[in-house]
Amino acid sequence: MFVGLWTCLLMCGYASARISAHLNIPPDSGTNGQDPFDTFEDISKMLQFGFLLGWFVGAFDQKRFAWLFHWRQIYWILIFIGTPPVYSAISRIPALQHSLADVSRWGAGMYILIIVVAMVALTVIIWHLYAAWTVHSKRGFCTYLGSRSIVLLFYLVFGLVTAHYSMYNTQHIHHFYIGWTIALFAEFNHPLSAVTLAIAMGVFAQGVGVYGFASMFEDGSCFTASAGQSMSCSFTSDTQVNLKICPQNAGAFDHNCYFGL
Repeated sequence: MFVGLWTCLLMCGYASARISAHLNIPPDSGTNGQDPFDTFEDISKMLQFGFLLGWFVGAFDQKRFAWLFHWRQIYWILIFIGTPPVYSAISRIPALQHSLADVSRWGAGMYILIIVVAMVALTVIIWHLYAAWTVHSKRGFCTYLGSRSIVLLFYLVFGLVTAHYSMYNTQHIHHFYIGWTIALFAEFNHPLSAVTLAIAMGVFAQGVGVYGFASMFEDGSCFTASAGQSMSCSFTSDTQVNLKICPQNAGAFDHNCYFGL
């Protein structure tokens, strides 16, 4: 029952994000018109990350589950489901239509928002660390801090590894990763922790449901061609190259290719 209800909650958040995307909120939604394969991938990642998050915050523990889903705590569920459309609506403001990938184009409004959000997030994390120190034993606190640190270390290590793997490598910290990471700390039966879990989970659901799941690290040697009905390309390389060309919005298509050595 615990896993089933948690799954339903995750899918409600995902559905909330997809509805806002269908309404073109925000207008740059990346999931409108996506094929079933991409939808399957998004839902799979939503559930995978969601189940891992559920384990971190103790949602599958009987006492914790009873507290989270008691009618008096329904506010955090409503906040979670409401966060995706609210976040999407805020991103329609011209001054805030930026991301971590275009810092050079940020205006004063975006800088102010990022500073305020960063200060709030840091304060919330510090509060959770203090709560862990007061609630848990020393061993429990070390487990709490160490488990979250391992997650951060995992991304840091692979960021350093992939940075030297390919000259075309690209790295982008998508906002839904940040939301998911902050949510990992929210394991306490306290209104502040519940609201933190709701908003952070909602940001994660919004990212996956509106823009689609994307890896933090990608091999930039792949390319996307402009839309058209025909294409002529010439590839040259010092070594033998293997190519995989797939249409993004069409079924099977006629082709005639010649590969030379």
